[in-house]
Amino acid sequence: MLEVLEFLNVCFKNTVIYGLTSHSHLLLFNNNNSEDYYVSLVGYKSKYYNEFIIEYLLSSDKSPWEGAVVKGGTAELEDFKKMIIISMTESGGWKDNPELEDCFKNYKS
Repeated sequence: MLEVLEFLNVCFKNTVIYGLTSHSHLLLFNNNNSEDYYVSLVGYKSKYYNEFIIEYLLSSDKSPWEGAVVKGGTAELEDFKKMIIISMTESGGWKDNPELEDCFKNYKS
């Protein structure tokens, strides 16, 4: 999970991202006053095991019902980074954020 934090720090030099962590879970928030998380990250990595799981809330304009989520997973850190950027974008939690838009363009190509 430290690699994920390093990735977020490199991509978002000017954007404040709030996180709540417990064991191998990290919830990402766009502000410090909300109980509504936008992206949930779970990472398990050891010498023998490597799994990353992500879940994000659909934005209200894309959600078929309140609280609908998208969930996925991968064993590759690079794929997980791409999934984080897509999740942050699609959740709508960091709308109109130029750093996220730049990262999204890079990972989309």
